Amino acid sequence: MFLVGLWMEYPDEVRADLQRYFGLNIEHMGTEFSCWQAAACLRCLPLGSALLAKVNPAAQYTRAELYLHGLLDAAAGKHLPFPWENDETREKIADFEAVPADEFDEWLSQTTWEEVDKWHQA
Repeated sequence: MFLVGLWMEYPDEVRADLQRYFGLNIEHMGTEFSCWQAAACLRCLPLGSALLAKVNPAAQYTRAELYLHGLLDAAAGKHLPFPWENDETREKIADFEAVPADEFDEWLSQTTWEEVDKWHQA
């Protein structure tokens, strides 16, 4: 089962994230909430949570931190690598070019956040 595997492998992170994001004390599982509810909560953890950061280093940063990193890239005029990047990911972004702030503002004003997310994930 999903929850048991995570609980066995990452007990501290599971306990901390259930408490931090959902206010659930793992000691009360079975009386105040079910294991199914706990498993569902763990499947919905946001970026930056302790469990996701432990399982996948790329997930240790929140969405706000990722957007800030993009702004810093633009300000620096070059790509500033994340710690989890390897040679393959660096090659994909070797053609990175900074966009002037006024062009970025214009693009952002005409774009929805859903489109920004899709663009960022590509």
